[in-house]
Formats: sequence, C-alpha cells, structure tokens
Amino acid sequence: MDTYDDLSLPADTLQLLADFAAEQDANVKAFEDLKLETAEDSDKPAADGKLTMDFWYTDATARIYAEQLLDGATSDSSIAIESTPSVYVALRNVLHERGIDIKPRLCLLEYDKWFEVFGPDFVPYDFQHPLRLPSELKGRFDRIICDLPFLSDDC
Repeated sequence: MDTYDDLSLPADTLQLLADFAAEQDANVKAFEDLKLETAEDSDKPAADGKLTMDFWYTDATARIYAEQLLDGATSDSSIAIESTPSVYVALRNVLHERGIDIKPRLCLLEYDKWFEVFGPDFVPYDFQHPLRLPSELKGRFDRIICDLPFLSDDC
C-alpha cells in the first residue's frame, strides 16, 4: 500500500488556499476591468468618470497624494509616479473631475507589466536599477512620488 494515498490537507488549509486563489482571480479581473476602462480613450476615465484601483492605497489616501502633486502644476509640469499605481489612478480621476485644460505629463514607473493598460504613461521600471530610465526621462520631472513595495527583503 502506498503511504501517500491517505495524505490530505486540513480543511482550514484548503480554505486558505481557496481564498488565496479567489483573491488572485479577483485581482486579475480588476486589471482586466481597468484595461477595458482605459482602452477607449487614455485621457478619459470610465463611463461613470472614475477609474478604480482599490487594492493599494485607499481612494482617500491616493486622492490626498494626487491633490498635493497637482497643487500648482501646469501643462508644462511632469509628474513621475513610482511604484504607486493607485496614486496614478487618483491623478487621472482628479484631472478628469476638474475638467480643465491643465494636463501635466504623467509617467507611471512600475515593474509590473500589468500596468501597460495605461498606455504611453506606463514606463517599465525596476527599483533595483533606479538609474535605468529612458534617456528622455532623465532630469525631466519636477514632481515625484515614490513608495517602493516592502514585499520582500529585496525591496
């Protein structure tokens, strides 16, 4: 008799695995929804006027950062958003809500390729190589927000 035939995980462990898989599926769906929201026009949020990304900063916190970054900004301003995609979304939402002509250049520097859904605003970025930027971006930004992830010892 094979001793491995009777191996099984406890019910609570199976439930944790199921919950984790469901969370991963929800995140994939959230990115797919975000991709659909941004696909029609990269300058306009979803039909209801608001993009959502509620699995990083809360909307309220991201909005505070966005408002600070936009304070005094002009169409000549360039804002780098490093490793804080929820702040990028809040910036787009605030700009849309204001409905004004001022549109600073936004640049989302992010490692995760899922954020390619933001089109030309997305620039692949690896925090472990902070100086590896396209030459046209070096020295360009007058406003920067950076909040590196603390998910591993590397971070």
